[in-house]
Amino acid sequence: MTEQMSEKFPLLFRLQELKKVARQNHVNGRPENPAEHSWGVAMLAVLFHDLVPDVDLAKALKMSVVHDTCEIGIGDVCHYDVKDHEARSRLEYANVSNLFRNNNDICTLWEEFEASETLEARYVQSLDKIEPVIQNITEKGLSWKRHRRSKSTVLNYKLQFVLPELRSLLIELVDIAVELGYLLDE
Repeated sequence: MTEQMSEKFPLLFRLQELKKVARQNHVNGRPENPAEHSWGVAMLAVLFHDLVPDVDLAKALKMSVVHDTCEIGIGDVCHYDVKDHEARSRLEYANVSNLFRNNNDICTLWEEFEASETLEARYVQSLDKIEPVIQNITEKGLSWKRHRRSKSTVLNYKLQFVLPELRSLLIELVDIAVELGYLLDE
C-alpha cells in the first residue's frame, strides 16, 4: 500500500460519520441519514439526466455524494425552520474547509454546489429538494404530518431551487402527496 493511499484513511473514517447524522425525514420509521439521502440524490441524477441532458453527469454524481458532507459534526437542519441561513452557511463552509483541508478538489466541488452557479450545481440542488418529497411519500408523509406541512409550504420553499426542466416532476409528486393525504392541501 502506498503512503498516498494510507493518508486518505483518516478522511475515510471521518466520512463514515455521515451515516450517524439524523435527518428530518425517515426510513422505516427511523431518521434517515445524509448518506442515504445522498444516494437518493445520485440515483435521481442518473434517472432524470434525460430531462437536463447538458449536465455533466459524472460531475453531478460526485456533487450528489459530496453535497451533505457539511453535516458531519454539526447535524442536519430543517430548512423550513432555519432563521439565519447565512450563519448556517458559514458554519457549513468552515466545517467542509476543515474536513477536506487536504483534498481541495472535493472542497471546490462542495463550494460549487453551494454557489449554485453551474448547471450541475443547480441540477443537484434541484434533486436535493425533490428527493425528500419522494422519501416523504414512501414513508406515508411521516415528517410532513409531524410538522403539519402543507402543499403551499413545500412548493413555495422548493420551487425557488428547482430547474424549470424539473418543476413539473416536483409539482406532480407534491400533488400525489396531497392526493394520498400526506400533505395538507393549503
